[in-house]
Amino acid sequence: MADPRSNRPSDRPSEPRLDRRWQRWLDTPGLGLIGALALAFGAIPVIWTDQLPVFSLVNFAIGTPILLWVLVRGLRRLRNASAASLYRRTLLRGGALVAGALVLAVAAERLAERSGAQFDWSAERLYELSPAILEGLEAVSAQGPIEAFLYRDAFDPRIRSTRLLLGAMSDTGHLEFDERRLDAHPDEEDCFAVGSSNTIVLTLGSGPPCQRRFERVDRPTEGTLFEALFRMRPFDRQTVVVARGAGEGDLQDPGETGYSGLGEALLTEGYRVREIVLAAGDRIPEDADVVLVLAPQRELLPGSLEALDAYLAKGGRLMAFLEPGITTGLEELLSRYGLTSPDAWVVDPASASLEGDAPGLSPLAFRYAARHPATELLSGNQMTLFRGTRAFELRKPEPEDDIDGLVYSSRRGWLADDPSLTETRDPKDPPSDVTTDYQVLVASGRYPRGENEARIVAFGDAHLASNRYLRALFNLDLVMNALHWTAARDSGVTIRPKNGGVSRGLQFPIPLENTLTLFQGLGLLVPQLLLAAGLLTWARTRT
Repeated sequence: MADPRSNRPSDRPSEPRLDRRWQRWLDTPGLGLIGALALAFGAIPVIWTDQLPVFSLVNFAIGTPILLWVLVRGLRRLRNASAASLYRRTLLRGGALVAGALVLAVAAERLAERSGAQFDWSAERLYELSPAILEGLEAVSAQGPIEAFLYRDAFDPRIRSTRLLLGAMSDTGHLEFDERRLDAHPDEEDCFAVGSSNTIVLTLGSGPPCQRRFERVDRPTEGTLFEALFRMRPFDRQTVVVARGAGEGDLQDPGETGYSGLGEALLTEGYRVREIVLAAGDRIPEDADVVLVLAPQRELLPGSLEALDAYLAKGGRLMAFLEPGITTGLEELLSRYGLTSPDAWVVDPASASLEGDAPGLSPLAFRYAARHPATELLSGNQMTLFRGTRAFELRKPEPEDDIDGLVYSSRRGWLADDPSLTETRDPKDPPSDVTTDYQVLVASGRYPRGENEARIVAFGDAHLASNRYLRALFNLDLVMNALHWTAARDSGVTIRPKNGGVSRGLQFPIPLENTLTLFQGLGLLVPQLLLAAGLLTWARTRT
């Protein structure tokens, strides 16, 4: 007999008719968590890069409709009188848990704020003031009191992070800072040339602000404040003589393959820069503290090499950048000083390919000379990036000379003298007669000669100092610290704050876009898919 209740109108509101399989998935209890997960992972690149990449757009496009669907389904179920009581109890219980979590989070944040406790568990100590900032504050404050003025608009959202940075610097006891509304001090804004909100002016000395020595920082970060402090430090400017005439790198070229970034770093850290055409003279200027020879593309004339040799014999300092596949004559000169560089490419299987290069030709180095002043601050988690490099074989010309390898490849590194290697993307295995070992990528030497002491640092690659790669990872620290050691200015050796274009101070290998795409594809997408699969499995099990 037919059940008379089967002809009664349904108490449930009408819902769209869907295939049973889709209906089962859409009714999964964990669907809302999947939507929230998509929104959370989509927000991560936006927060860290201040951009809206495709990865975030896709996650927002997935998460938003899912949450809206869950919300609509929940509201429709509330209309069902038979289930309303149970559903409301579930909502109240969940809402109470969420509210309790929010209250605990706010209380913890307020307690941490009042206690002043700080924790930085990142491997590179990204959330603490860098040693360079601390050293700069101490050195500048020895000349007089430092005061920082932060000029701001009322609703500038950047002020909070700038205020926190100045507060951390103030906590060292070497700096005081004051916030000032724009247009409230027109005389100071005129003499300091303040043009916009979130501008910092560092002043040194006492008396009226406009009569003090000052440095203006328009886009304050830890890196730009370090540069301002470095310009205020007391030191005698040394002269870096840059060789020209054989296709060397140009410190005025702002392009990706130029070296204007290196030129700016030299000026920022207290050097005068002069260019000379070696072929036009028979000797190096007497006031040259360091001679910089930056990746010549042609052979240097015999007279140029003789001038460099005579300069070194009198206790000169040389910093040379070579490139594999190019013979310049510098190789023979360096060999006489114990730094022999075979004309071959370093292949390091421990490094991946970069921008289409053959795998292993762009080593990511993380092994440094621990006791050398130029590299003693670099550790194994502070990598430097080389884009095609040659190696050095070391020997002492004289017993009292001091020869060191500063940067090494991995133990799997080997030398390939076949130029066709650079034209293929296929990985290469070392020939059977080739021995794999640590390869020296950067070498240094000290040469006492009577009352004088010559110093040399030689790099097997110049790309790491170009505009495209200088600020990748710790390349800038390696190059500038090596230069400071060459110039016998060990006090300038430090680890610089990282700007890198990323809001949290991380410094990615260049190009940044490629690295972020890889990070989103592997570092975010894979964990997101695993979490989503786990949530769906848990939800179906609960069902």
